[in-house]
Amino acid sequence: MQEQETPVGPAMSLPGQPTSFVIRLWLEHSPQGAEWRGHVTHVQDQAEAYFRDFSVLLDFLGRHSGARVPLQPGGARADLASQTG
Repeated sequence: MQEQETPVGPAMSLPGQPTSFVIRLWLEHSPQGAEWRGHVTHVQDQAEAYFRDFSVLLDFLGRHSGARVPLQPGGARADLASQTG
């Protein structure tokens, strides 16, 4: 499933302005196993996205904050579905 983003306003916050996000994560169980899913909203412009892959969340945060989002230790971005244990 690709990121589903709903842009509403400007893509980035202004420099020096606070930027807020609301992030929901949940675990869905199926016969094939558990999978993490998520939803993120940029509070200032109400843009939102659903995601299954953690890298989609990091990209969204970077685009809407205008700031580089740090990678996980070791420089790897992990898929949420692989972190169920």
